[in-house]
Amino acid sequence: MPVELEARIELLKRGLGKLVRLVLSPLTLLLAVSLRIVLKGLKPFVHIRFGRLWGFGLGVFALPTEIYLCQRDAGMLPKRSLDVFYHYNRTPFELKPEARRTSAISNEQLDKMLRPHLRVLEGVRWLDEINRFLPWGSEDFIVKMPEPHNQDRLLDRFPAHLSFTEEELERGRLSLRDLGVPLGAPFVCFHARDDAWVHRHRPRMTSLYGQWHRDIRNSSIHNYLLAAERLASLGYFCIRMGKYVEEPLETTNPRIIDYAAKYQSDFMDIYLSAHCAFFIGQNSGMPTLPVVLRRPVAFVNVAPLSQIPVYCSKNSLFIPKTYYSKEKGRLLTFHEMLTCLPAQLSHKLDLAYYERIGLEILENTPEEIAELSLEMHERLQAGFRPSREDEALLRRLWSVLSPHPDVLRRLEDPRDVWLGTHFSKAHPELLE
Repeated sequence: MPVELEARIELLKRGLGKLVRLVLSPLTLLLAVSLRIVLKGLKPFVHIRFGRLWGFGLGVFALPTEIYLCQRDAGMLPKRSLDVFYHYNRTPFELKPEARRTSAISNEQLDKMLRPHLRVLEGVRWLDEINRFLPWGSEDFIVKMPEPHNQDRLLDRFPAHLSFTEEELERGRLSLRDLGVPLGAPFVCFHARDDAWVHRHRPRMTSLYGQWHRDIRNSSIHNYLLAAERLASLGYFCIRMGKYVEEPLETTNPRIIDYAAKYQSDFMDIYLSAHCAFFIGQNSGMPTLPVVLRRPVAFVNVAPLSQIPVYCSKNSLFIPKTYYSKEKGRLLTFHEMLTCLPAQLSHKLDLAYYERIGLEILENTPEEIAELSLEMHERLQAGFRPSREDEALLRRLWSVLSPHPDVLRRLEDPRDVWLGTHFSKAHPELLE
């Protein structure tokens, strides 16, 4: 279909939809008032709430839902609450028509494993929309999914809710063997975000909205190969993760497996994330799987700085991307990133924005990623002891980050964030 015709048809559909909603608004108002009366009448006996499962993206699906389940275990939900969920696809009108339904769930196995813990009834989406039609008081009957950065260490306090059946465990072992990993052999998963997933899973109607922006979190998978080689020399198998990828790995090492390009399945994404020795990845959707499954994560290329993964277990580490200022002729310090730049920079993901204001976003080098991976290995093998210099650098990091709860949310202890020691020694100027 020609691009111009596609855009005109879509605009016509949208205009008709708005007209129908306008005509039906008196009826919708009547239904909303009636529903609100019923919900308020039932509340002393059962507090019904409607919740959206953001299944369209792996990160916004897995992590908030797991934290919600931990909140339920901790008794933090309203008394007598009866929460009913449905799958929600954010801004589907921006997508190509054929993708609007298929992109509603990012991982079918994850959805299958979460369903025993939730009441999922797709029909309640209409009740939720009617409830939201009356904005005053609607939030009392809405499940507000928790922010990952504000969860009171719930992931450390409660075990993972995702679990495998015996049949699934056997299926995973057989699939792992098919990948070339012997039974019982240790393996590490690693992942570099690129734009392949969003373009294939959520293709945009470019005739009206243009392409998705280039994301600041993207990184080159080839910068992870040095880490994989060094870990392979220590006896690990190294498995490259991802549902869709822009380019294959270039390696002849039999211990480095390009699972993403050759073998990927929704089931094995979960199984591998649950059974790896640790995971190497950045702040994006895929590494949330090992987080919710309580596996250690070495976060590399973290950007923007507001997305430091403070919600992870204390076994996790991170190193950020750095920002080179063309005006200043040097790297920006963490303090400058958090205070001296436009406020929206703390959360903005559009790479073009940074280019416009004269900042070059620098990925972690292969050596930096390798050093963090080896540090994670040593920590898990109880062979790592932070030096006094490491502890001092950690306290300096804390003194820089802790005054900014509006950006970084909850930071209660210096050990909430462990910056890789090799990186912190190489860049002490970032902590000024």
